[in-house]
Amino acid sequence: MKISNNVLPNFFNKATTFTKTDNGNISEQKNTKETGVKLSVNIEEPPKKTIEKQEQLSNLSLIEGSAYATLFKNDEFDFTNMSTNELHYIVKTANDMDREYTQKFGSEEPVRRDQAGNPIISRKREEMLNLESTLNILSFGGGNVDPDEKINIKEYLTASSKQSDNEAKNYPERSTYQVRASYMKEIINTFNNFISDDTLKLYQEKATKLLTDANKVDLLI
Repeated sequence: MKISNNVLPNFFNKATTFTKTDNGNISEQKNTKETGVKLSVNIEEPPKKTIEKQEQLSNLSLIEGSAYATLFKNDEFDFTNMSTNELHYIVKTANDMDREYTQKFGSEEPVRRDQAGNPIISRKREEMLNLESTLNILSFGGGNVDPDEKINIKEYLTASSKQSDNEAKNYPERSTYQVRASYMKEIINTFNNFISDDTLKLYQEKATKLLTDANKVDLLI
């Protein structure tokens, strides 16, 4: 069927005016200027701050109640008034998260190998596990302080390191004291690095990535 152009809707209408002539007749005058009707739809994108706020709320919902929630409470950490039990739990949580992160996303640490050529854990992970092990011993009362007593952790570890140093100096023939002194220095260095803002932030970023990835898997299932 042929459709006449005359019945098609015209979005460009010519303006028409009517004027009265000298003899009283009405004269139709057409203005050749076309008036266009433009249709537009404005789609406004949400402000950047709104998007960032939504992402923060989404991350918070994932973090709360998760196994790694304690890593995000760094504002509450007071290492001058903390028990060895509390510190042990924080360090263990960080190590557990880091192990899971490495299994899923790999490690940025250089690969180390034993004498047989087999890959072994990174130096950084070894140091963190040593710190966890030391705190584990202290949390079971292996030190000279109540594991539930709130103390200045840094001062306590520093005093222990100095004591080991003195024993190593007083008994140079005893290799056990030398090893203990060296070990305690590493513990102090690892602890100082762990409680730095940059390190805690890195653990939070890794935990967030893990939790977000796990949430995506749940949604797909």
